[in-house]
Amino acid sequence: MRQAKLVLEDSGGNPGTFDFRPGQFFTLVADIDGRPVRRAYSASSAPGSSRLEVTVKHVEGGRFSTHAHRSLRPGDRLAVRGPSGSFHAEPHPPDEIVLIAAGSGVTPMMSMIRAQLAARPGHGRTTLLYSNSSAGEVIFADELTRLAKDAPDRLSVTHVLTDQDGRLDAEGVRRWVTGLVPAEDVHYYLCGPAPLMNVVQDVLTGLGVPDELVHHESYTSAADTGTVVTAPQEMTVEEDGRRVGTVVVEPGQTLLDAGLAAGLPMPHSCTVGNCGDCMVRLRSGEVTQNEPNCLTPQQKADGYVLTCMGCPRSKVTLDIADP
Repeated sequence: MRQAKLVLEDSGGNPGTFDFRPGQFFTLVADIDGRPVRRAYSASSAPGSSRLEVTVKHVEGGRFSTHAHRSLRPGDRLAVRGPSGSFHAEPHPPDEIVLIAAGSGVTPMMSMIRAQLAARPGHGRTTLLYSNSSAGEVIFADELTRLAKDAPDRLSVTHVLTDQDGRLDAEGVRRWVTGLVPAEDVHYYLCGPAPLMNVVQDVLTGLGVPDELVHHESYTSAADTGTVVTAPQEMTVEEDGRRVGTVVVEPGQTLLDAGLAAGLPMPHSCTVGNCGDCMVRLRSGEVTQNEPNCLTPQQKADGYVLTCMGCPRSKVTLDIADP
């Protein structure tokens, strides 16, 4: 697996620090072939540093990830928006946190681990269950090993490798969680592909863990927005059932870009997935969008999408009425 660690610094005259809550993400904006391309990445560094670290996994056909791996050089500039996201550690974390991650879902966990170890020396315990397809896919493998070795009473890491151990399933999750004997007020943080995170959520619910103690973030593994659409798609925009207009969304365009270019009254503000002002309901069709973003799990379940990050994979109908 090819990964690139991007280390970003403020290019202003008086560089400051990157302040956020562990687990939140930033949106990076690069000019690629004359067009701004946006991609959201979870911070893996601890808050309050003058440097922001994110990990970019190379995605075949991904515009931003390919640019990051092949073209970015020290001194290049990117626009950074954020922080964003409701998936983050509490301002005053409990004495014990349990992390369950798969693949690149470990990146926000690294920020939590680093912050927990640095801010509370001698206190607090963090336990991580981390699933990957093989040893070569494990992100932060060396650092996780070193941190667990340096603080064995505060950090424990359990790896599950599909090619050796089989796929992590409900029974495996249940066996691991029940073996922890966690404190009553322990908080659980889950991040990875939606199918596995749903399995973990069901296990925790079955074990009687209150919903307010479980925090989760799911992501998709599709290529960056702007590359998954290979053919023009028709977009119809409605407002409370009244047709506003129809436009063709070209490959590489977002729903918002196409709508604005056609003069449609598309709601928007930040254009990088941070604010939610461009949230609309998907009435029909299929839309792909970068994850993570500012939509809550409930909003996604209710059929809402962000037009600034969404690209149609079929003919779509959107309702732009206020949610």
